[in-house]
Amino acid sequence: MKKSIPLSIFCIVFVYQQLLASELNFQQSGTTKMLYKVCFINQNSGWILGETGTLLSTIDGGENWISENTDESLTFSDIFFIDANTGWIVGGYNGFFYEPKNGFIRQTHDGGQTWDETAFDNSLSGIGAIFFIDENTGWGTEGYNYFNSNSVNRIRNVNYTTDGGKTWVLQFSESFENVWTSDKIEITSETFHDLFFLDEHTGWLSGCNGAAYKTIDSGTNWEICYHDKYLDNHWWGMHFTDVQNGFFATRKGLLRTMDAGSSWDYVLSGESIYSFEAVQFCNKNIGAAVGTSISMTKDGGFTWKSIIDKESAENWNQLWDVCIVDAINAWAVGDGGTIIKFLPDETTAIHERPGDTTLPDHIGLYQNYPNPFNPATTIQFVLNRPEFVTLNIYNLAGQHIETLLRGHLTAGEHDAIWQSDGLPSGIYIARLQTTDEVKMIKLALQK
Repeated sequence: MKKSIPLSIFCIVFVYQQLLASELNFQQSGTTKMLYKVCFINQNSGWILGETGTLLSTIDGGENWISENTDESLTFSDIFFIDANTGWIVGGYNGFFYEPKNGFIRQTHDGGQTWDETAFDNSLSGIGAIFFIDENTGWGTEGYNYFNSNSVNRIRNVNYTTDGGKTWVLQFSESFENVWTSDKIEITSETFHDLFFLDEHTGWLSGCNGAAYKTIDSGTNWEICYHDKYLDNHWWGMHFTDVQNGFFATRKGLLRTMDAGSSWDYVLSGESIYSFEAVQFCNKNIGAAVGTSISMTKDGGFTWKSIIDKESAENWNQLWDVCIVDAINAWAVGDGGTIIKFLPDETTAIHERPGDTTLPDHIGLYQNYPNPFNPATTIQFVLNRPEFVTLNIYNLAGQHIETLLRGHLTAGEHDAIWQSDGLPSGIYIARLQTTDEVKMIKLALQK
């Protein structure tokens, strides 16, 4: 494998911190267990995974959380949805996650109302992370141990599926041996921590003794794109907004690349303040990273704002994961049953508009105002029934610029505000899509 290219400093990041309690909504989880994975498919429906078989769900944006599992021998490790209906939960049985042939996969086709495990290959070991690009094509990490008289051999695999997880093919494997010292063993990461794919060819992998990997051939070959031996197993979450721009969350800070992984630089660092476990973006501009703080960006990672950090708040627990649905709906989870809902971008809003209660017989997308505009404009639309809605912005070349909204909305009139900071003058397209209709308008940005 190729060695990583040394870091190059290519951007200046200004960070400011302030404690804004009004921006945080601490939700009641009903547990004090560690919560380490959160997934929402819209602003209402979500799931949280935690230790000793904890599985929580909500259908009202976290106002109420329901426990869905009582079997403490299960270890849930990851949850992933490709749309509002189809998703997977993976993990291991019997409380010991890294035994051979000890994993499970559950799939839903009805938005999590029911989960099916019977159709899936149960020969895998504990599954650590999964990522799907459609209902059939996906990747999953796997880790297990073989114990000898004075050592343990640790195996880490990446597997590939083309049938929605029913069968898997081994693509990539690493093994290493730890020698017992008295009754202790030096523990390194048993499985790769996270997977992220932009498309069927290009993906990244993290959590391997300070190394991060990249593939450009659907996972057939993986090459190291960054390595820091002092990180050990402290690689965690990752997110790429496009093939050039990506972020890795580590316990030394937040790493960023702007050249597809050829070079990396810390945009936030300092373990006492900026130790991160997860990072996610809902579009190319709006993102958040969590760990010992919640840090947010609304300009693609050039500047960051820390809502709150561990040293400036009482009873602040370590956070392990973050999920951003859109500019106004995000959740973070962590130790002690912590669930926090927060606003990633206070300048963006989706509003319901009061008025005539008579509903049209179709959806409507009205011309934005002002138009031309700089830098913000309001997009109005109306729904004739409750709908799962996506509102995207494109340029005239058909390139996706930003997702303003993805989630369920009530029937009636709505407003969405688009902030076009950093974009050149020109004509852009707003595309509103519901279950069975698509509407588009042109927006004129004039600077």
